[in-house]
Order: sequence, then C-alpha cells, then structure tokens
Amino acid sequence: MAGAATPEPGLFEHLRSRQFLFMLPRAVSLQLMHPAISAAMLEHSPSPGFVWLHKKRSVPPTIDMAFDPHPESWIPRRIVVTHDTIRGTDADGHRYHSLDPQVFHFQHATYVDSLFETITRFRGPLDAGERRSVYASCCRWYRAYGISDAPLPPTVEDFDAYFRDRTGALAVTPALTRYRGQLLRPRQWWPAAVPAGAIRTFLHPAAARALGVRPSAIDRAVSAAFTSASSLG
Repeated sequence: MAGAATPEPGLFEHLRSRQFLFMLPRAVSLQLMHPAISAAMLEHSPSPGFVWLHKKRSVPPTIDMAFDPHPESWIPRRIVVTHDTIRGTDADGHRYHSLDPQVFHFQHATYVDSLFETITRFRGPLDAGERRSVYASCCRWYRAYGISDAPLPPTVEDFDAYFRDRTGALAVTPALTRYRGQLLRPRQWWPAAVPAGAIRTFLHPAAARALGVRPSAIDRAVSAAFTSASSLG
C-alpha cells in the first residue's frame, strides 16, 4: 500500500506488547481450524504436544519481521527455510505446503485480527483512520516475508470481508480437538498469565463456537478486570 499513512505512534507498535501475546489464543485457535495449519501442527511441530512452546519459538521472529528495516536480513530467510519442508496431506486428503500464499496469508491474517482486538480491548476502540493506518503497516509487515502478496486484501475494508468469509468457512480439525485444553487454559509462555475467563472472551466467535465456549457474565467481569489492570499506555 504505497503512500499509506504512518500509524499513530504506539498503535502498530502494540504488536510488540505483552498484551498482544496475551491475545494469542484468539489467533492460534483460528489457525488450528485451518486444515493445512492443523495438519502441519500435528505432523511438523518441533514441540509436539505443546502448542505454546511451539508458538514461543515461532511468534517472536514473526513479530520481528514487522520492525526489521532490512528485508534481505536473516529473519525472512529463516522463515522461508524453516517453512519450506512443512508439507504433507491434511485430514481431508488434500496436499498442503506451509509456503502456499493462501495458507501463509491466513496465518498472518489471524495475527492482524488479534492486533486489532488487542488495541481495542487494552487501549480502546480504533476509529476508521486508525484502523486504515494500522492495516497499512500490517501490509508492509506481510510483504517483508517475501511471500507472494497476491492474497493480501488492499484495504482494511477488504480485509474485514476476507476475514469474515474465511473464518466462516472454518471447521473443527484434529489439531483443534487435540489442543483444546491448551488453548483454553495455557500453561506456558505469556498466555499462561491470562485468566481462563478472559481467554474465553478473547476468542473469535468462530473459534468459540467450534470449541463449545459461551462466555458467562463472570467471564466478562474477569476479562474486564484483567484488561483494565493490563491496559496499554
């Protein structure tokens, strides 16, 4: 998105915050509903059986990509090299490859959605201009990976439509079933600091339905207290 406005200081930078890491159960639960990502997690994770140890290894370099001013640096090369061998057949019998632009972009999109949700929950709602500005930075972040940007929606409104359609087509997968307990009650890394009630309110509606979660009034109260105590500056 050439010529897009630079985000208000502190908005896109919240990608580096612990609050964004608190929100990761939202992104990861959606990722595990994607058939290719589900299969890859079960077949290729370097931390088999421990979803948050896997994400502790993979998410920080992904975030670093957003702030690395040198696309030729080791970080994008590492991401491409480590993903190149992640391929196989999903539970529906379809071949997958983690560098398929459609698959790679969907995983990125779950982080974009979670960044928006992080800012909204821990700082307050974004206005239309702020959302456009943050999304422009998310587009630059995606292009730094060196993966085809053909699936990248050009505007935040297009992204909203894409994400609504894509999440509406997701379903329960073997990985979502296997990792249900870890998603709802993390025991490792920063998500372990989030109360279970807050996590239930953080979930995207599609993931909440798939996981059989209906946040209660107590959950919402716990979430409000947690987000208030952990608010972004």
